[in-house]
Amino acid sequence: MASALENFSPDLCDLPLEAPSPKKRVAIIGPVEPFRGGIAKHTTQLARSLNAMPNIDLRVVSFSQLYPSWLYPGESDLDNSSQRPGDLTIDYMLHALNPISWRRVAHDLNNWGVEEIIIPAWTFFVAPCLGMIARQCKKNGAHVSMVVHNSSDHEDAKWKTAFNAYQLSGADSFLTHNVALAEALKISYPTAQVCRRAHPIYDQYPEPQNSLTSRAGLELLFFGFVRPYKGVDIAVNALAQSGVKDVRLTIAGECWQRRHEIDDLVSDLGLADKVEILNRYVSDQEAAELFARADVVVLPYRSVSGTGIIPLAYHYEKPVIVTDLPGLREFVTDGVTGWVVPPEAPAELAKLINGPLTRKAAQEMAPAIKAQKKKMSWENYSVGLMSLWEDKSGNHPVEAV
Repeated sequence: MASALENFSPDLCDLPLEAPSPKKRVAIIGPVEPFRGGIAKHTTQLARSLNAMPNIDLRVVSFSQLYPSWLYPGESDLDNSSQRPGDLTIDYMLHALNPISWRRVAHDLNNWGVEEIIIPAWTFFVAPCLGMIARQCKKNGAHVSMVVHNSSDHEDAKWKTAFNAYQLSGADSFLTHNVALAEALKISYPTAQVCRRAHPIYDQYPEPQNSLTSRAGLELLFFGFVRPYKGVDIAVNALAQSGVKDVRLTIAGECWQRRHEIDDLVSDLGLADKVEILNRYVSDQEAAELFARADVVVLPYRSVSGTGIIPLAYHYEKPVIVTDLPGLREFVTDGVTGWVVPPEAPAELAKLINGPLTRKAAQEMAPAIKAQKKKMSWENYSVGLMSLWEDKSGNHPVEAV
């Protein structure tokens, strides 16, 4: 069967963005800071980017309650080190489990005269809530764009798939971060517009104070929530198989799997002096220090549809090691901005650690990473998103940058 992306260009997103007048009424609905995690940070930065566009009148609607404590695996879904964004007007009025609040949000936006709704898609849990709001606003004439971080859950089930499909089927257009997911969306929703743009650089993170000193000739960093699909065990096994002694691995992020499994693996492999585990949510400043100390950021994922860790690593001009999966490999030039290894292959990662992966090799990648950063701006991303709404031709192959 012919690919839905036969005309897919990795370099162009040529849907036009014309400056409309008067201002268009645009709403973003999703978690923003001080909620934790990459989705909140992404939605916050997207809101800031759109808010800076002179032709947009923006409203931001976020959650008063997102995850209940019994569902959230971490300590809290709020980041105590983060503040509500003072440069944005945000209504924290949406309760993920209260349909009355869903209707209230849709009613308020329709009364305001919203023309464009932008909604992230990332988990089954909020899909019924966001899907219902999308449909209510769409009935009133609004165009609905969804930024698809995940189209299915990593620990999938039929009922989760149904919830996610309910949300996605309420969209007129999609923006996503990798080619494979864009193609899948185009096949599942053939009448929708689809645009693929690289995940922008998280340039809001602070400058490091260089408070952490290097402990070995090679410093590796795994960063983010620790979940089975992210393959921390693969990194630990590779470290053991490499036989390299002058190396340290830092695992920084809340553990959303059985913590004792990681501890036992580290202990059984005799790596207690080479692996540091920071089992907590890391503040932005601490993240800056960890990335500054690291030589390379490791993403040994088993599956993925997109990640904010690569743009965060690039922000600090650090190369990455990724597995050869859609959503990772298209943002890494092997041997230039990082390294690509096969998935589920600790032996291959071990060869890299014991071979070409050195501090000097990582440092020499900085100029290429700087060049890559320039292509991954929030302005470019926002223009691509809004172009889906502005172009009314109805003939939209998947486009990309």
